[in-house]
Amino acid sequence: MRKQLQNKMASVTKGQAIRSSRPKRMNKNVNISDLLFREEGQLYAVLTRELGDCRFEVFCFDESHPEKERWCLGHVRGVMRKRKWVTRSDLVLVSVRDFDKFRVDIIHKYSPREAESLCALGEVSSTAISNLVVLPDEEVEEEIEGFAFVDP
Repeated sequence: MRKQLQNKMASVTKGQAIRSSRPKRMNKNVNISDLLFREEGQLYAVLTRELGDCRFEVFCFDESHPEKERWCLGHVRGVMRKRKWVTRSDLVLVSVRDFDKFRVDIIHKYSPREAESLCALGEVSSTAISNLVVLPDEEVEEEIEGFAFVDP
C-alpha cells in the first residue's frame, strides 16, 4: 500500500492533487443552520410550468398572509443558471420585484430533504405543496391540409 502511494506521489507534479478512489458520501441530515429561510420581500414558491429561456410559471404562497398567494412569472437568476438545475415541482425561494408584483426572481432551490425539514419546522405547510396540482405542458395539435397529428 505504501509503495503504491509513493509511486502515485512520484507521478504527480507539483500543484496537482491526488484524487481519492472512494466516492464521497452525501450527508443525509440537513442542518437547520444551513437552511435558507425567507426574509422580507421573499416568498416560498413551487415551479409549475417551464416557459423556456430560464423562465417558469410559479405559484407563490405565504402561510401568514393568504392574500399574497398568487401565480407569477419567475426568472432564474444569472448566478444559478448553470450551477443549479431547476425543474417543475421544485420548491424554491423567490424574491418579489419592487416595481412588478407578478414577476419574481428565483434565488434558491431547495432539495427534497430541505423541503421536508422546512415542512417539519412549520415554514411551509405540506398540504400547500401536496395539494398543488402541477399543470401538464399543453399538448399542441397540428393540422396540415385536413390531417390531424395527435399523440395516442
